[in-house]
Amino acid sequence: MYYIIESILVGIYTLFIYISLLYVVKERPFTLVLFLLGILKHFGGYILGLHSEYCKYYKSPSAKAIAPTLIETVLEGLLFVIIGAFLSMIIKNKYIIVWTIGFTLHTVFQIAGFHEYYITYRCIY
Repeated sequence: MYYIIESILVGIYTLFIYISLLYVVKERPFTLVLFLLGILKHFGGYILGLHSEYCKYYKSPSAKAIAPTLIETVLEGLLFVIIGAFLSMIIKNKYIIVWTIGFTLHTVFQIAGFHEYYITYRCIY
């Protein structure tokens, strides 16, 4: 159940990045903004050390994790575009769309075991 709280916080973190990004990419297509948002959210989490949360709180992500992280970052950007395009057909408020993407992806990644994979193969023990 803890991952639901995490997912809510990730949705808020995603929304915060989106609001900050709006000052830089004014008048750009929403799909481009979503792609950049996905990239910034994922790679920003890595740079800020938020990914170390999955390394049992006090261990660091492995230095060899940077190349896979870059690939994951681009894939997350693409997922933001795909999910955002779908949600845009249902929801008109972009802030709600952005929060929903952050919340949904975090929840799905947790349930699918991607976070457990990260702990197993990317953390320094």
